[in-house]
Amino acid sequence: MSQTMELVVFQLKTGVSHAAFLHANAQVNAWVKTRPGFVSRTLTHNEALWHDVVFWQDANSAQSASKQFMLDLIASDFMAMIEPTSVQMSHHTVQATSTATIFNGCEFSVFNAKEGVSDEQLIAASLKMEQAFLHKEPGFIHHALLKGDHGAWADTVFTHSKSAAEQICQNFMSHPACLEYLQLIEDGSASLTFWNRAH
Repeated sequence: MSQTMELVVFQLKTGVSHAAFLHANAQVNAWVKTRPGFVSRTLTHNEALWHDVVFWQDANSAQSASKQFMLDLIASDFMAMIEPTSVQMSHHTVQATSTATIFNGCEFSVFNAKEGVSDEQLIAASLKMEQAFLHKEPGFIHHALLKGDHGAWADTVFTHSKSAAEQICQNFMSHPACLEYLQLIEDGSASLTFWNRAH
């Protein structure tokens, strides 16, 4: 059974400091560790946007935790600091991954595959790109290809720093294995951002 990644993107309310929010976040970290199927959780931010990324052993664990969270922590300081209208939650099935260590930077891209490209083709090209390119790049730590709903995909590269992620992206366009992978992605569908780890 494949792991599931839960992704929540949001903004803080006006006037909320990062220090206060990270202090409140400790309660969520403690809570999530008690949930069945929990694997890991990472909180990152880029400008005004925050990403709350949680990995679960399976989709049932993720869905169960989401429902219980609304019962246990809806009135928490953590939730009180988040702008409700900014929250976007999605769940993604992990298609490919590699062993991770501590990271401080991240490149996150979402895209659609070209019409007619199969899941197997995209996964194979992703794995080839990872082995031939990413594993040879300075600062690279971890790569995961995620599949969402309605044909959406997400490609995540974890690195030692945000600057390392940006450099890897610059090198991406000159490597043959990367260009093969890129050929399977629908033109104009990709959205790419870079992140610093917040906690």
